[in-house]
Amino acid sequence: MSQYSVIILDEAHERTIATDVLFGLLKKTVKRRPDLKVIITSATPDAEKFSKYSMGCPIFSIPGRTYPVEIMYTKKPESDYLDASLITVMQIHLSVPPGDILLFLTGKEEIETACEVLFERMGALGAQVPELMILPVYSALPSEMQTEIFEPASPDARKVVIATNIAETSITIDGIYYVVDPGFVKQNVYDSRLASRPFWANWTRRLYTEVAYRNEMLPNPVLDIQRQNLANIILDLKAMGINDLMNFDFMDPPPTQTLLCALEVLYALSALDGEGLLTRLSRKMADFPLDPPLAKMLIASVDLGCSEEILSIVAMLSVQNVFYRPKDKQTQAESKKAEFYHAEGDHLTLLAVYNGWKGSGFSNPWCYANFIQARSMKRAQDVRKQMLGIMDRYRHGIVSADRDYNCTVPEGTPVYIHPSSALFNCGPEWLIYHDLVLTTREYCHNVTAIEPKWLVEVAPQFFKVADANRISKSKKQEKIEPLYSKFPVLLALLFHLCAFVMVSFSSTLSALLSSLLLAQVAAAGTFSSRFNATIARRASVDGPVSFGYYPNWVPTSYPPSAVPTDKISHLLYAFAKTDGKTGAISLGDPEVDAGDLEGENLAGLLGDIWEIKQKSRGLKVLLSIGGGSFSQNGAFDFLTDSAGRAKFVEDATTMLEDFGLDGIDIDYEALTNDQIEGYHALVKAMRAGLDAHAETKGETSAVGVKPNSDLDTAVLDESFDFWNMMDYDMSGSWTNVTGHQANLYSPNGGRSIDGGVKEWLTAVAPEKLVMGIPLYSRSFTGTDGAGSPYDSVGPTDGESRYIDLPLDGAVVTEDLEHGLAYSYDAAKREFHSYDTPGVVKVKTQYVVDNKLGGMMYWAPYMDKDGAESLLNTAVDGLGGKLDQTPNHLSYPNSKYANVKAKASEEVPPPAGGGQDDTTTSTDIPTSTEPAESSTSSTTATPSATKSCTTKSRRRRS
Repeated sequence: MSQYSVIILDEAHERTIATDVLFGLLKKTVKRRPDLKVIITSATPDAEKFSKYSMGCPIFSIPGRTYPVEIMYTKKPESDYLDASLITVMQIHLSVPPGDILLFLTGKEEIETACEVLFERMGALGAQVPELMILPVYSALPSEMQTEIFEPASPDARKVVIATNIAETSITIDGIYYVVDPGFVKQNVYDSRLASRPFWANWTRRLYTEVAYRNEMLPNPVLDIQRQNLANIILDLKAMGINDLMNFDFMDPPPTQTLLCALEVLYALSALDGEGLLTRLSRKMADFPLDPPLAKMLIASVDLGCSEEILSIVAMLSVQNVFYRPKDKQTQAESKKAEFYHAEGDHLTLLAVYNGWKGSGFSNPWCYANFIQARSMKRAQDVRKQMLGIMDRYRHGIVSADRDYNCTVPEGTPVYIHPSSALFNCGPEWLIYHDLVLTTREYCHNVTAIEPKWLVEVAPQFFKVADANRISKSKKQEKIEPLYSKFPVLLALLFHLCAFVMVSFSSTLSALLSSLLLAQVAAAGTFSSRFNATIARRASVDGPVSFGYYPNWVPTSYPPSAVPTDKISHLLYAFAKTDGKTGAISLGDPEVDAGDLEGENLAGLLGDIWEIKQKSRGLKVLLSIGGGSFSQNGAFDFLTDSAGRAKFVEDATTMLEDFGLDGIDIDYEALTNDQIEGYHALVKAMRAGLDAHAETKGETSAVGVKPNSDLDTAVLDESFDFWNMMDYDMSGSWTNVTGHQANLYSPNGGRSIDGGVKEWLTAVAPEKLVMGIPLYSRSFTGTDGAGSPYDSVGPTDGESRYIDLPLDGAVVTEDLEHGLAYSYDAAKREFHSYDTPGVVKVKTQYVVDNKLGGMMYWAPYMDKDGAESLLNTAVDGLGGKLDQTPNHLSYPNSKYANVKAKASEEVPPPAGGGQDDTTTSTDIPTSTEPAESSTSSTTATPSATKSCTTKSRRRRS
């Protein structure tokens, strides 16, 4: 913070929990630092509230809409808002000028019903009416179907987008002229009151009148901080040393009971001691970006010998909408889903799904065949990797269980098992659940059956064996068996449906369930609070990545066989080029790259690399497109044309298949302003093209030391797996004085890698950011050293290979404090700035400390051997083990016989290997309302943590 004088809080009106906490922290900071300026931007008219909270700061208003907007209300309340909405859509389509329509509904089931009914009604009108394209969008919809809403309607048609509130602020759809708003929205609500059900907020069943809008509806959504569980944020605040939570300066303080309940949950999890202070366990829990019960469960699983399984379960619980059930294939989808059902419940069903996907090689076709959301699985995979990295940092062993592996609330509230559960209609007497959702009934989601006896062993502070004199004769005969002997051996058969391989293994269900119980039972216990009046203080890889460029002009002394595959996890083959007019992609030097393009077998450098891939399964190969030489003379003009972008995607995916590659690296270094939007669209389309390919492939980008302010990094981050920082060439012929080309920290207040990383980390996750290491120098002659003028750049156009350095007569200096090194020849007055093993050690430790994804090298062919090798130094500093997720060898549609031949072969992945690079994107969660069903009523375990989904009335701006 000391490095910044101005901080801008953008989108302040969103009022997330993190934003509200940040307000309080910054207000506290401003009082200590009068020189610090804070600028708050908000799109709501309630600027006075922000000003008052910020000690009366001035308000600057910037005009918004400059075009007329007509708002119309119903004359009287509608008894069926869904039917009224569809009638309104049809009236607009049949009677008003052209323009697309946006209809807001509350969830998946409602949207699918609306689409079906609207389709039937439009069909009944016959062919004489104009075509209406009906497009649904909600978070559970596969991404390739979601993207259809962005395509323009055909000339003689109009489109209607039927969406949840994902379309209100999260995305922009061009061409929308008419908006139909029934006035309902679903929200997750945390209920801290054990003796009451989750509430229905302002429930009604009608389209609203103007009177209802003015007088009945909420002017703004209920703030997150006033309706969500705060256990996680309290843990974070206490970890920051914020002790007096009751007097923390929230703009809108959360309910006191919610704070107290969150503290009780943390105490139950052993995250707080009797004085409300952090325990050693809780400091570790705070490092996991999970709800505290899940973090506790993950940590406890190590001692129980099932951390491998719990990692997968936690990852799956962290995503929503794993299963996809299209309206026209519900029977097939349910049948496929049933194949994963586990007798003990949903947690192990989710584990079976993840293991099934893993067994398929993490392939998209397997997901499609089993009606499983590929995006959700990829997100779960990324969460698992992130958690695995934190576990590794604490040196927690990742071990698999080698033994065999109704809700109750004190007030007796009836709850039901959700129809999507594996235990639906099974009626277990006792179960644990992950969350409660209130729709037509109060449903338990993600449930697992348990024995009540286990509660005594796992949570003796909350449960005990009843007095034998006060229980029935049958109960007296029961013995409290140890938790670990409940299931001596259970054979679980997991069907990896893609490969039709049956795998059987023996595991201890009790060990898995014990981890779940440690979290969920602890949070479910009822006990006397020790906090009465006051509150006390508080990417798709299995290891670091190592990217190495292999340009096709490397000397013959460095053939592909010389690539150190134990030091490189991702090889970037450089470069392919694009036709600026058409978007067509071609190899930089076809004969060198692939030999005879019309030959039967793939040859050339790519042919050699294909052979190496088969032997080194941890080596992923990506085609790098662009680069400095191919980024000139209008190379990117095609970006402004949708046909050109489509041609790029088509050629890229074809090349992946033909040459047996694992992904695309986009290295576009000089975009003009009119190409920015086209570039955003290209990256998104490329991601969709890769996801639709036979196997999931990676998409990466070479970027500068700082984010390009003209690009929307957040949008691009939804598609890119990694951002490879070209954090070098900070000095050269383009600078006025001699300087360092890749200094980690600035010795004089100028540019630095650290400064760039800090900017990048405001936009992307650290594990997706890769630090670049140059294996060459930037040199200057006729200079007295760094910061001095120079006569010209050094030999070989100012670049010398690391393998040739230092030159004779030069003295090497390492400034490890600033992470830089250079050599200087006083006689020649020649200066070379380059990285040494000592500097790379410092940079590698920086990568580890900041939890970055790994390292990237330009280029390994310029490296030295042995102890002077920069690659060896970096890999050792990263722990010696790089990402070993397996590459792809199945390319059935390749035009080359030697590549195509591998499609039918089974090639085992390396030990510990699993998936290829994947992309994480964040969909807006949408709760779905199950069909009315008759389910078994259960008795629920005491729970202080109840989450529900409510449908509430709110205004839309």
